[in-house]
Amino acid sequence: MYVSNNSYHDKNISIFAPDFSFIGHSITNLAKFQAAYFKSKYSINLKENLTNKTHHKREINFYHLGNSPHNIEVLDHFVNSKSAQNVVIIHDTNLTDLIKFAVNKNGLKGYKAIFKSQDPSLIRRVLKDSQTLDPVTKNSFFIDAMLKANLKNTNLIIHNSNNLVTSEKVIGSTLSQIQLPIGFHFMRLLDLNVTNPIPLIVIGGSGRDNYFFENIKLVIQELSSERELRVIILGNMYKNSIDTLNEMPNVSIFKNVNNENWQVILSRADISMRIAVGRNGESSGFLRDSVFLSKRVLGDEDSPALRNFSNYTFLDKDLDIKNISQKISELLENNHQQDTEQVSIKKTETAQSSLNRYFNSLNEFVENL
Repeated sequence: MYVSNNSYHDKNISIFAPDFSFIGHSITNLAKFQAAYFKSKYSINLKENLTNKTHHKREINFYHLGNSPHNIEVLDHFVNSKSAQNVVIIHDTNLTDLIKFAVNKNGLKGYKAIFKSQDPSLIRRVLKDSQTLDPVTKNSFFIDAMLKANLKNTNLIIHNSNNLVTSEKVIGSTLSQIQLPIGFHFMRLLDLNVTNPIPLIVIGGSGRDNYFFENIKLVIQELSSERELRVIILGNMYKNSIDTLNEMPNVSIFKNVNNENWQVILSRADISMRIAVGRNGESSGFLRDSVFLSKRVLGDEDSPALRNFSNYTFLDKDLDIKNISQKISELLENNHQQDTEQVSIKKTETAQSSLNRYFNSLNEFVENL
């Protein structure tokens, strides 16, 4: 688990996030950026910190939660926290996978505080038969439980409210929605000065959705029948997902790359695409890096932060494979426009503004708690 601690006058500020190596726009990297922001804003003389670090200081804990086993330790720390103030930042509103991982490891009793007022029959369905649940139920389960539990001095932040319906007022005094920011502290616009001899499509995705990769395979086959192209897929995937695509000669799969190569690949992309996330209550870091670096970007997340970039095209969730292939073909046909210096400056300014808004919003919790 990644942990950062900062002390300022009468407050101790701690940030907790899953600690895993995935690069780019990850939860871990976002937490590290938040820590750097707070450190620059709140750090004071180390000697003064040490002498004033008493039990009288107010404790403010930020918890970053996503939907993978890496987040169990963060969830457990939150559940057992005796902090005066907790701020839980929920990156994926659908946390049913995390709940199953956590309960299988620690038992349901350990999460009694969260689920004490949630419907027991719904809890059983999430734990035993979650694949049959509709997206609204999945996306609403954890947040609805947290609101019903009425946890003292706990604030919730979400990034994506798609398919979210709760028994309580959705956005209120304890639940806020903040747009996930664009750009990151290690990222910069690269002047590669090269043109791809063959169009390059970069696709981001995780392996939990097998249908996603079956659909991607159909899209690639459709496009390959019309033109020569190369496809790079970035992300961790299950073996059967990899086997589905490895047989295609024009497809390369990179489960993990370093930050520099991540930037180079996205910067070389004629089109970057990420689908099957926005409708599931996720805010895609891949899309946010892509609008900053790639020529054209396709995604199914309807976000004001993404729509601020002219190179982003929103794909309606009802689009079928044929329509997606057609949209990609249209973009490739009209892919002659290069980023001008003015466009690059605009991208940088928009990304920086997005980051400032995000961390200023988190800082408001510190100042108001």
